[in-house]
Amino acid sequence: MRPALVIIDLQNWFLEVGTEEKVAAVPSLIAGANRLLDLFHERNLPVARIQTRHKADRSTWNRWMKEHNAPRLIEGTRDAEDHQDLHGAASDVVVVKTACNGFLRTNLEAVLKAMGVDTLLLAGFSTDYCVGLTALEADQRDFKVHLAADAILGTSVAAGQRMLDDLHGRGITPLSHEQILALLDSAPARSEPTVFSHRDEIRDGLLLRTFRPEDAEELCRVVDANRERLRAWMSWVDASTEVEHFRLFIESTWKQYTEDGSLVCAVVLHDRMVGVAGYHPIRQQNRSVALGYWLAEEVTGQGIMTDCCRFLTEHAFGALGLNRVEIAVAVENARSRAIPERLGFVQEGVIRDAEWLCDHYVDHAVYAMLKRDWPEKG
Repeated sequence: MRPALVIIDLQNWFLEVGTEEKVAAVPSLIAGANRLLDLFHERNLPVARIQTRHKADRSTWNRWMKEHNAPRLIEGTRDAEDHQDLHGAASDVVVVKTACNGFLRTNLEAVLKAMGVDTLLLAGFSTDYCVGLTALEADQRDFKVHLAADAILGTSVAAGQRMLDDLHGRGITPLSHEQILALLDSAPARSEPTVFSHRDEIRDGLLLRTFRPEDAEELCRVVDANRERLRAWMSWVDASTEVEHFRLFIESTWKQYTEDGSLVCAVVLHDRMVGVAGYHPIRQQNRSVALGYWLAEEVTGQGIMTDCCRFLTEHAFGALGLNRVEIAVAVENARSRAIPERLGFVQEGVIRDAEWLCDHYVDHAVYAMLKRDWPEKG
C-alpha cells in the first residue's frame, strides 16, 4: 500500500460563505486537516492539495458563473488562497481544478500514479460535492479510497450525510484519526527501488542513459531553468516543483523498465543533463509505443532530439520487437513537430481537444512509423 493525503478546496471562498452552522464548523475542519497534514509530512508520505481556480477572462468559468456574471475563486485573489492556518508544505503537490471532480480536466491521476500511490485519504470541503465526487471518481480509477472523518465538512449536515450514505454503499467509509494511524502503521515498509543502468552513445558527446538516484536535483534544476517554456506544452510541469517530485519520477522510470523493458532516459550532452526522452508504457497487445521528449532551450537547434528519437525508434523496432512507434505533439508546437517530420513519420491526423493543458485544451497532431517502413526512412 502506498497512501497519499488529498486535501480538497480548503480555500477562503469555500470556507467563508454558507450557513452559520457550516462557517462555525470551519475551525474544527482546519484542525482536523492540519493533524493529517502534520502526520503525512512527518512520515514523508505524499500530499496533494487540490485548489479550484478560475481565469479572470472567463475562459474557465462554469455555466452558472457565466449566466450570473459571478466571478468566484479567480486566480491571484484572496478568494482562491488556502485558509491562512492550513499547514501546507512546499513538498505538497498542488493540482488546480475548475470543476467539482478533482480528476476532471486535471493531471491528478498521472501525478498520483507517478508517485506509486494506490490508496487515497480524502479531506476537505465539501462532502456532498467536491470531496464526494472526487471519491467516487477515484474509486472508478481503481484507487482504494477512504475519507477522514474529522476533516470533511458538508454544505450542511443533512447534505453531507446523504453523500456519506451513498459512498458507504460503495465501500467508501470515513475513518477516525485512530483508524488512520492504524492504517498507516499497517502499511508495509517501503523497500528501496531497484536501480537499472542502461547507456547508449548516440554520437560524440551525446548519450542516453537511465536515471540514477542522484539525478533528481539536477533534473529539478534543468526543469526550473526551462519551466515557463515547458509549461506551454507539458501538463506535468506545475505539479513538479520539488526535488522529491523528480525523485519519485525517476523511481517510476525504473518501475516501467522492470515491467516492459522500455526506456525513459536522461539526455546527456558532454556530461551535462539537458533533457529527457523515452517511451510511454508499451501497449503489448498491439506491439506499439509512443515517444515523449523535451530539451533545454540552450541546446536546441543542434539535432540532439532528432538523433535521440532516431535511436529510440530503432531500439523499439529492434531490441523491443515492436511494430509501431507514435509521436503525438500539440499542433502549435512547431519545434516538436519538426522531429517526426525529419525522421519520415507519417502524420495520420489531428485529435481535437486531446489534452487539457493547465487551463485550456490543445489539439494533437499524431505521427507514426511502422516497422516495415523504417529501413528506408531510418
